[in-house]
Amino acid sequence: MLFAKDTFFPLSLCAIAGEVTRDDVAAMGAHYDAMHARGRRFVAFVDARRSAVPSSEIRRALADMSNRFTELSKKNSICTVTILDSKILVGAMTAVRWFLKDEMELRYLASATEGMRYAS
Repeated sequence: MLFAKDTFFPLSLCAIAGEVTRDDVAAMGAHYDAMHARGRRFVAFVDARRSAVPSSEIRRALADMSNRFTELSKKNSICTVTILDSKILVGAMTAVRWFLKDEMELRYLASATEGMRYAS
């Protein structure tokens, strides 16, 4: 399940819980479409502490979705901070990075406090 908010722009807030589905990936893509449509720089803050390890199919879908934003991210993204409290999830998300074409800054941190400190 995905929860995404742009109410606090230039901060994009996403929370992922349970199994990530293709619909969640599509919803995340739509959220980032809306964030990029503003044409202004922003920080993406993703809390994935309650998510399950995504399947290889979902990891690939996440990478494909991210690659769709490569050029826009170079222009609009300050950084992406992902909060994970599982070394297994860190490994799974690191595997997603292998498929990304973009070199934008992406950090995996253990707490929201660390994430906010890093992003500010």
